[in-house]
Amino acid sequence: MATLGEVIGWIVLLLFVLLVAAVFPLMVYHGYNPKNRISRGISAFWNSGGIKTIRRLVGVGFKVVWWVFCFFFVVWLVYLCADWYFTDSGWYPREREVAVFFKANQWLDGEIKTCYSGKSTTQYDPEAELTAISCPLEGNESHVLRVKFWGPIRADREKVWKCKRFQTKVTCWLQ
Repeated sequence: MATLGEVIGWIVLLLFVLLVAAVFPLMVYHGYNPKNRISRGISAFWNSGGIKTIRRLVGVGFKVVWWVFCFFFVVWLVYLCADWYFTDSGWYPREREVAVFFKANQWLDGEIKTCYSGKSTTQYDPEAELTAISCPLEGNESHVLRVKFWGPIRADREKVWKCKRFQTKVTCWLQ
């Protein structure tokens, strides 16, 4: 026994086949004889005053919808580009106060060292930012400094940074 969904599906398919079977021969007939009675009747209907007005309104509506769609598409592209520029490109620096692990007497002012940041994102916070960097990995003291990052600061993976120390801040470039 067929279900109601199957019956409706077969009815829709039958109507589609009948529509194609009725329209396709008319298109072929119009191609061979464009001045036939059916083609003239359809043309007269299509060009009547009321249908022309409806066609014009629908055409204007489609143009308005097209331009609104284009406008919002461009706004969306600008948003995506700006978001990428500010968060992931590395061309826009961002400053954060983070814990920097190093021995103060082993890192001179103006010296460049290789530093590391670990992965700290979770499934509950996939957009977590860096909270600490370590320069180098062994025997460090904790210092909270203002760090200028030239690169994405999302803590989604382990990262290697080249960092330059100043008296009260650090500047790091993603490697």
